Order: sequence, then C-alpha cells, then structure tokens
Amino acid sequence: MNRCGNVTLKEQLISLQDGFIRQTYFSDDNKELYAILHVMNEHHRHILKLLKQKKKADVQLYLQNVHWKIEYPEMI
Repeated sequence: MNRCGNVTLKEQLISLQDGFIRQTYFSDDNKELYAILHVMNEHHRHILKLLKQKKKADVQLYLQNVHWKIEYPEMI
C-alpha cells in the first residue's frame, strides 16, 4: 500500500481495515487448510486485478461482500 499514489484509496482501505477482524485459520487437516488458503490467494489475485483495472467501487464491494466474509468460523 505504501507504493500506491491514490491517497483516497489508501485512506479508504485503512478505514475499512480498522473495522474488520483479521482472520487466521487453524486446522489439523492440512488438505482442508491448504484449500482455504488457496481460495484466499485467489481472492487476493482478483483484488489486484480490480485494482489494476482501477475499479475502485468493485474493489470495495468485493472486499466487503466476498473477501472479508467469515466462511469458516470453526477454523478461526
């Protein structure tokens, strides 16, 4: 984020970051954990793609509705 020249986007991400709990997944099942982390990495790739396309509104919606959604509460 430090390399980003878009001050508005940086401020918005910082404000959103403060309002959400970061998720760390724990599991003894390495295959299940790997699958979940693979999905999270795909999310990150999609976010980067949207950022490169300068789709600010789409980034915000994706973060709020997909990436920050708690899907595996039993593993947090």
